[in-house]
Amino acid sequence: MRGPSLAPGSRAVLPLKSKTSLPTQSTSRTNRALSTRCEESYKGIGDKALPRSDRSAVFEDLPQVARAPTEHPPIKVLSETLASVTEAGASQPAAVDAPWEPKTELVENPQWPGQMRVREKHMMKVSPFEVAKSKNNTADGLIHKYGKNLQVLSDLAAADWDALDEESGKEVLDMTLKGMGLFHRRKTTPKRFMMRLKMPNGICTADQVDFLATCLDNLEETETSGAICADITTRMSWQLRGVDLESVPAIFDGLEEHGLTSVQSGLDNVRNLVGSPVAGLDPLELFDTRPYMRLLDDHITDNGRGNPKFTNLPRKFNIALVGTHDEFEHPHINDLAFKPARHSETGELGFNIVVGGLFSASRCDAAMCMDAWVPMSHTVALADSVLCVFRDFGFRGARNKTRLMYLIDAMGMEAFRAEVAARLPDGELARKGESILDPSWERRSILGVHAQQEEGLFWVGVNVPVGRLHANDMHEFATLAREYGDGNLRLSVEQNIVLSGVPEARVEELLAEPLLNHGGQYGGMTPFPGRIHSGLVACPGSEFCGFGLVETKANARAISDELEALLEIPNEVRMHWTGCPNSCGQAQVADLGFLGAAAKHPETKKMVPGVHLFTGGRIGPNSALAELETKSVPILGPEEWAQGQGVVPVVAQMLEERFGAVRRKTRKEAGGGVVTWSKEERVVPSREQEEIRQAYQTGSEQPQSLVDVPRSEDGSLPELWDYSDDENHWDYCVKPPSGRLTIPAAGVAGLVQLLQHWQQVRDASWGQRPATGSDVHGSRLLEVAVGAGEAPVGVSKWLGVQLALGKLWAVGAMLEKCCFLGGWSQLFSGIHSYIDPAVVPDEHMAKYFGWTTDR
Repeated sequence: MRGPSLAPGSRAVLPLKSKTSLPTQSTSRTNRALSTRCEESYKGIGDKALPRSDRSAVFEDLPQVARAPTEHPPIKVLSETLASVTEAGASQPAAVDAPWEPKTELVENPQWPGQMRVREKHMMKVSPFEVAKSKNNTADGLIHKYGKNLQVLSDLAAADWDALDEESGKEVLDMTLKGMGLFHRRKTTPKRFMMRLKMPNGICTADQVDFLATCLDNLEETETSGAICADITTRMSWQLRGVDLESVPAIFDGLEEHGLTSVQSGLDNVRNLVGSPVAGLDPLELFDTRPYMRLLDDHITDNGRGNPKFTNLPRKFNIALVGTHDEFEHPHINDLAFKPARHSETGELGFNIVVGGLFSASRCDAAMCMDAWVPMSHTVALADSVLCVFRDFGFRGARNKTRLMYLIDAMGMEAFRAEVAARLPDGELARKGESILDPSWERRSILGVHAQQEEGLFWVGVNVPVGRLHANDMHEFATLAREYGDGNLRLSVEQNIVLSGVPEARVEELLAEPLLNHGGQYGGMTPFPGRIHSGLVACPGSEFCGFGLVETKANARAISDELEALLEIPNEVRMHWTGCPNSCGQAQVADLGFLGAAAKHPETKKMVPGVHLFTGGRIGPNSALAELETKSVPILGPEEWAQGQGVVPVVAQMLEERFGAVRRKTRKEAGGGVVTWSKEERVVPSREQEEIRQAYQTGSEQPQSLVDVPRSEDGSLPELWDYSDDENHWDYCVKPPSGRLTIPAAGVAGLVQLLQHWQQVRDASWGQRPATGSDVHGSRLLEVAVGAGEAPVGVSKWLGVQLALGKLWAVGAMLEKCCFLGGWSQLFSGIHSYIDPAVVPDEHMAKYFGWTTDR
């Protein structure tokens, strides 16, 4: 095991890593030089644990998510007063003749419709990273993955990596594979990867966790591999460390089998979606965030297969959906967050929108109010619109100035808001509504034992110190989830685990389990941690990240142990450690934040690992970012701490002066015996709260069913025919002024029945992969508006309405591709060749489609 990793079973203070390459120049110059950029990188719903392709079966009757257009909508040209705005990261002002024309264009790629690239004339202003992206498109990696064409990985694994250059695979290793969730740590763990999973709302099943642990079991630890372990991220997901390329194809197959994916978890993509960690459990929640997270994730990742529409954003993008007054999701640090609110005039429930939150080496800002409200059914459509505006207009120059906030600064909030509104289904965006979040709410802890909504059931929140687990720990957690709970585990943004669905009669037995009594390979796991450990968060630091200036997880554990031993602290004090100014550990949201930096040793005056200290961060309804208080405090070790030197004495004094801490008469040793608990009575929500919850649940089942209609060459809309058929229940179709189609839910009933005859289809886009029965049965309705043109002879009357809807996402994707590629003839020939005659007999084709020609 390399470096100062958390040694299994160790509770002693760990040695601190010196950054031997740290230059002895000024601290500010050192930080600038060493912090160019950090590597940046359900499946179970309710009581069910389903593969990803089965997930929508839980919500079988849901109408379809709003599908935004594959091509650009009409461009809204902004005011000429914006012509002189200088692009962030560019040395020259934006072009005067077209200040905000889209920087991206659609790629003609039949295999991946919707793929976007930067227009050639804008490539002159982009960063070298963008140039590399254009040569090694993320979508290519996704095609390799889902076409099972993984020979490229085997070839790379066998190659001499030291001899690789940009032409022979270096960029593929270090960049392209990030789009598949694989991060090569060339500086810290050469030839090994970190694999990041997509896990919307942080929910996973015991079987999934067992599988991930088995992946770690099968990896060999070497001198250069680093520790073979897993980390819980601050976005409610898993990261596996020490993965070698030879193991990747088998891991990918296992991920698919277990309903997991690593698609779009890194590079310039939408990162893991965060919601309430106790969604569906908490008696006091406003609504269950899980179905909304599922809808969003399936849209953004195209049901886990990768969506080229969103794989080429200017920078990473974070989304949160708030489900409780506690704001467990930290919405103020996300690029886009949905906060429960009522329409200011009608009282309809929906969401207020905040945008622009970010942490980076050059700037940290809380999200701003967009002065916008959307109904529940527009959640996906709003996210899609914001993402497309960011994709099309966002800056792609200097990488430290490409996040969404920089675009909002340049456009102005009103212009940005107008561009987003123009892409929504009805082209309008209501002003900010009345928040239903209680500003006086005292944020609760999810740790410990808590009564669930269902009488007689409890959840147990377990503190996982700094989010680090060994494979054995993961196996044990999976076993506990099966034996005592409902088989699900939930991850939190504080890097902890929630075991749900535990019957009251078994709570004591669960709490007596060795793992929950300061157990685990790295020690310290418990539902009842100390006041500092309960709020302790740390990024990977220099152990795994080449940008890390200090070791974070080991230092955070050691220093927190020391402070807990010295002080009696009345309330939780949240401490966040981040290894570099990119603040992946989110130091600015903490009561006390630690940001890695160079510092001088008080005696030798040599440069040693240190921290900048931040204070005043708040989370919850009245959130605020912490501010820098003390710079360059050396970390040092136990001997120096005892002499009043280093970080511990400084922080101990702050805890005494500001947080009511009192010095202990004798040191408290870490660990302890079997924990005890007092039963928490089940909270019965008020009638108003229950009505709110039910309204949001209903809203999640009725997502917006509007989609753009491709236009004729002259820009006009295709003719639409009113049609009604008693057998298939096609009620009507209308041609609204907005140029979009509204289809009532009843109008799809007949086709739903038709599609239930299909037992299997072949997916032409991913190497003729046979779809599973769950693909046929489970996916939501997918609308496709058909382009203009003449319907071929022999097509039955109900297809004459120029619409085709599919309950199969795969069929729907093919319909969408065909219609955007050229209208009727391609549409029908595409369907015709797409359906396997062995699966859908000719008599069905004739009966339902009116086709009798040879296939």
